[in-house]
Amino acid sequence: MLQVLLLAIAAPTYNIASGDVTAGFDTSGRLTSVSFSGTQFNVTGDAWAVNMQMGDVNASVTSSDCTDVRVTGGAGGDTIVMMHLCGVYAVNTTYTIHAGSYLVKAVTVQYWSAPYNVTSADIYSGVQFGGMLSFTEVADSFHNIAGFARMSSNTSLFLSLMTPFGTHTATNGAVTVSYSGITRHESSTVTLDAVVLGHVPYLSTYKNPFGNSEVTTTEVAAFKRCVDSFRMGSTANMKQTVKVNVAWDENDYQLDAAAADDLAEYKRVIDMNGALGIAYQIMATRNTRHSSRFNTTDGWGWEDVLWFSMGELLREGKWSPVTDPVPQDILDIVKYADTKGVKLLAYVYPCLAFQPMHKYFVSEDEGNVLDLGAPPVKDWLINVLDAFLNKTGAAGFAWDHNFVAGPAELHYSQWKAWFDIRTELVRRHPAVVFDNRIDAHAWGPWFMMHPGYSEPLYGDENPETYGVAYPSFHTDVVAANQMRHVSYTYSAQSLLAPSQIPGFISHQTERSDATTTPCVHTNPCYGMHQRDFDLLGYRFSLLSTIGTAGLNLVWAMMPGRDLQEYQYLPSEDRAFIAKWLAFTDANIEYLRNTDNIATLQG
Repeated sequence: MLQVLLLAIAAPTYNIASGDVTAGFDTSGRLTSVSFSGTQFNVTGDAWAVNMQMGDVNASVTSSDCTDVRVTGGAGGDTIVMMHLCGVYAVNTTYTIHAGSYLVKAVTVQYWSAPYNVTSADIYSGVQFGGMLSFTEVADSFHNIAGFARMSSNTSLFLSLMTPFGTHTATNGAVTVSYSGITRHESSTVTLDAVVLGHVPYLSTYKNPFGNSEVTTTEVAAFKRCVDSFRMGSTANMKQTVKVNVAWDENDYQLDAAAADDLAEYKRVIDMNGALGIAYQIMATRNTRHSSRFNTTDGWGWEDVLWFSMGELLREGKWSPVTDPVPQDILDIVKYADTKGVKLLAYVYPCLAFQPMHKYFVSEDEGNVLDLGAPPVKDWLINVLDAFLNKTGAAGFAWDHNFVAGPAELHYSQWKAWFDIRTELVRRHPAVVFDNRIDAHAWGPWFMMHPGYSEPLYGDENPETYGVAYPSFHTDVVAANQMRHVSYTYSAQSLLAPSQIPGFISHQTERSDATTTPCVHTNPCYGMHQRDFDLLGYRFSLLSTIGTAGLNLVWAMMPGRDLQEYQYLPSEDRAFIAKWLAFTDANIEYLRNTDNIATLQG
């Protein structure tokens, strides 16, 4: 009788359940148990702590400061909200079961008396999982990614803060998941970064290679599946692989769309992409009707090609897609591409010195001056990007240069704002596609929740930049070997899901001759282009991408600018490319499971 009575007292008061997950909570709003596919783990010490800044005054609030809890949900649904009344603060902890497989905890702070910013928080503060034997945090070269709790049942749990600014630690069996970074907001309520909790049902005997050797391959695979389940927009339910031609690798910035011969040359690139089944093309041609390379303010001298050549006028406040029409010649190019089955992506640098937002300039670092973390800037940029997509017919954007500016203490809020900007664009345009540059490789798997992929080749595409670590007489083989090494790094070290890893097919054609790099800054401008499509090496390059990063087929140089190279590309090579691109669509479910081989070092 005593045993039955004790069990009744220990039983959770509230519970949520969905799919494979069940979670129980007590009357104080603390997680007391979590089950994955029937395997239950008892939980104690579920707590949280938030640190704030109010002008020159620092303040904090913890779960132990709260005197009352009001509960919404918890009657078997997939979400429960605990409103903790903590003196002058109200703090909500929300637990949601995501995709029937993962438990997500989020903390929201409300304070009405004075403006404040959150400076750091423990989302889990000293939580203990029954049966935990050890705890390992996994990190890449830049940020912490997740913590893995090895359990006595030959299984493990993983916890991951969904931001690159977090830590996952354990002291005497108590796990804390926290982040440090200053939020900036104009409302009385701020929602902090969430933590996802997942389960690994069995542990492989194979360890993950490349720096994360304390975790097993099954743990890494389970984490990647979790990350993939949070992806948004068209990537959330991919029906076709992403096929993008990066036309600056054909030196399209040397072409002036205002000149008839240059425009015809650019259209041949579009024609080739359409004929081969490459659905997207990044447009970075000049157009001297609307911009000038002598008016650039970015660090690289490319501003005249941004926003379909309207970037300088946008920065100067002389044109906006929100209020002004798009020039007809630009619309004509977009329409032409559409008739060939190709959709254009605009090249954009997010934090240049846009004059309408001059109040929020925080730096003069090579043009990266705008503070995206300021709420008015975030709202302005969302509306500008949204209007640009609506009015031009663009299919998305290639982001570059940077999204952070100014002192390091601003970078967390800028990262968070940049995430929110892309999230809102996906909400308004679910089919949008993003090509991510701007050191995307340094920001980890949670940066890449939106349609698109991380940074191809981990940086610049020019072999002079990344070095020829794998010598070959074939330029495409050099690039392909670099791409395969990068794919291995993304998979084994950064723990990116297959849907986030970019391929790289072909190569970047040479940008410079013996004299100069034409069309950059004030250098002389002329159409320097070589017939260098690698007929003997491209097949190795194409199949290397399909074998290691087959969901994101990023094409570099295509035979289009040179008329004879375009005309005389053999029909059997055209058919080979088209066949293998179609193969990726037909076998997309297999490509979703691409992974590095644990017993082979990259």
